Amino acid sequence: MSHHCTATKWKSLYCTTLTGLLLIFFLLQTRNLPGFSWSYWSYDEGVHLLAARMLASGYQLYTDIFLVHPPVLIYSIAAAFALTETSATIGRIVAIAYATIGLVAVALTTRELRGDLSSIVAVILLGIAPRFHHYSRVIHLDIPCMSLATLAVAFSLYYLRSRKLRWLMLTGLALAASYLTKLLLLPTIFPIFLTLFLHIRIRNSIRWYSELLRDTFFLAVSIALPLALCLIVFDPQTMYDRLLKYHIVGMETVVFKNTYGIGIISNYLRSNWGFLILAIWGM
Repeated sequence: MSHHCTATKWKSLYCTTLTGLLLIFFLLQTRNLPGFSWSYWSYDEGVHLLAARMLASGYQLYTDIFLVHPPVLIYSIAAAFALTETSATIGRIVAIAYATIGLVAVALTTRELRGDLSSIVAVILLGIAPRFHHYSRVIHLDIPCMSLATLAVAFSLYYLRSRKLRWLMLTGLALAASYLTKLLLLPTIFPIFLTLFLHIRIRNSIRWYSELLRDTFFLAVSIALPLALCLIVFDPQTMYDRLLKYHIVGMETVVFKNTYGIGIISNYLRSNWGFLILAIWGM
């Protein structure tokens, strides 16, 4: 009985602490908006704000509004415009909301892997990380996309522990939402599926294939439903031209060095070596 009471108190303390940290992050970020300026991202912010404003005014995305990215972030900003006012501040608050979702996803993932204390520490470290601190206030697609993908990882871990299909369906929906924000983290499905396969194979060595087929079916359906809805709402040919063909043609006309991405990653790891050490230690 006493053990149950202690566990309940600890869980309550964890939830209160996590909620407090999330509120502090959100409120501090929103208070810093009036004096916030980042000229490097001003073009991206302008494009997204204008697209959201036109969408809120009744124009159709992709046919009337030229956009080369999926619709989730633009629709989120347009909805915020409809509920409040049309301004860059409102758009940035939406971006902060997505960053806060990312912190929640990191907290849930870390808690499943390493426990309550590690979860709180992870939220604090990510919240004060300089790049995350700056980018979370910018109307840009990367952090919303990564936040939703991380949420999918957290839901998949919940499913592996509980084996309740609702968590698997939420995993697929969060992945679909990430893909419909930016086609940046399409490979996220592979580590999730590999973890699912290994978990089933180790736990059930006799009829593992039938269980894997069932889980694959539900995961695929939950990812496909939002994507199919987009094909109904928007013109498929126009979406293909904007989301895929535009980037394919761009990659053919612009020459990138093969080591370009590796250089960016190595520079980031060198400039954030402290967080890299903590991440390796946490593994």
